[in-house]
Amino acid sequence: MKYILVITAILTFSVSTLSGQSAQHLFEQANQAYQNQDFQAALEFYQEILKQNLESGELYFNLGNVYYRLNNPAPARLYYEKAARLLPGDEAVQTNIGLLKSRLTDQIEETPRFFLDQWLMRVLYLLSLNRLLWIFALLWVGLLLIWLWHLYLVKFRQGTGIRSAALVFSVIAGLVLLVTGARLMIDQNRQEAVIMAAAVTVHTAPGAPSTEAFVLHEGTKVSILRRQDKWLEIRLNDGKTGWLPEENLIKI
Repeated sequence: MKYILVITAILTFSVSTLSGQSAQHLFEQANQAYQNQDFQAALEFYQEILKQNLESGELYFNLGNVYYRLNNPAPARLYYEKAARLLPGDEAVQTNIGLLKSRLTDQIEETPRFFLDQWLMRVLYLLSLNRLLWIFALLWVGLLLIWLWHLYLVKFRQGTGIRSAALVFSVIAGLVLLVTGARLMIDQNRQEAVIMAAAVTVHTAPGAPSTEAFVLHEGTKVSILRRQDKWLEIRLNDGKTGWLPEENLIKI
């Protein structure tokens, strides 16, 4: 029951990443429609924002909530996963993803990962890329100010331990840059998608004449390994692999 309340209660979101008065107005109208349980109207307002080529974690999260309320698990999963990428570590997003997954046809158990790998991924995805870039920029501005102050003190022959502060700022900025670079590399190489078809047969090789391996249903998330013609090789969280027509899924 408390999970259902999470979906119902989360109605007010920041729109700091959305620009323009029209987007702000649409966002407010959509939230109001959601509060009034007019989910179809809320969906139309949110989609109008998407047409302006704007995005934010909050917008995607709200879209996931709307599709969930409309009993449409595939797009709900798609937008929840998009929100999770922009809002890493957000408890509400993860809670709603967990709730949605529990109602899907495919109940796939994830293969346990090495604990150091899990710890590293938590560190890398503790903050969003936007926040990491802001922190990096602020650190270098602070470093510049420190060195300017150092030059000022040297000019007047005043002793100071300011070099130590500059070293600390440099080390922290370097670590932030390292994390940001690792995140960008992982995100660039990570290709995931959500099954949009009600049901799709996965084959052992590309092409319909190949052997049928198993069936997947709407809302299941998969990793894309490679593409051949109009077929994609996918992998599930439990390690199973196979091929399916690319028209049956949408990339996150």
